Amino acid sequence: MPIRGTARLTVVGAPRCDQPAEPSRVAVRPFETIVPQPRRSTRLPFRLSFDRASYRVRVGQRLHYRVTLTSTSRHPFRFRSCPLYFEQLGSSAWHEIHYLNCHPAGTFAPSATAVFAIELRVPRTARPGRYGLLFELGLGTYQLVQAPAPRVLVTRN
Repeated sequence: MPIRGTARLTVVGAPRCDQPAEPSRVAVRPFETIVPQPRRSTRLPFRLSFDRASYRVRVGQRLHYRVTLTSTSRHPFRFRSCPLYFEQLGSSAWHEIHYLNCHPAGTFAPSATAVFAIELRVPRTARPGRYGLLFELGLGTYQLVQAPAPRVLVTRN
């Protein structure tokens, strides 16, 4: 339960409170969290690509891969703060959220690129098989930066 917040109440009709034979009743539904949509100005001006179309990793190991960010802005761009990214294999329960280490990249000139080394821990409880790698950059920004998912083969050995 949030410590602070705002409750919006919609009054459909004002009940009378001066009729003892017809007492007023108040009903409350479960609270819904209202998350404001990010502003367009928070959109990250990048195209994302992976260094390979497929990867292989063993259960209990780390998947190592690289993502390339290419600026789509017509103006120089510098991150105000490093954005969050989300990574997950298929529809599995294991996923991770991290901050992109963006400070060494500095300012991106128009069409400039930067390569980032990324890791995803694959738990020992993971089932071997083929999965799609989901990588979303810019959690909390307008229109996440994504690329077609490369395939990942998870093996026991």
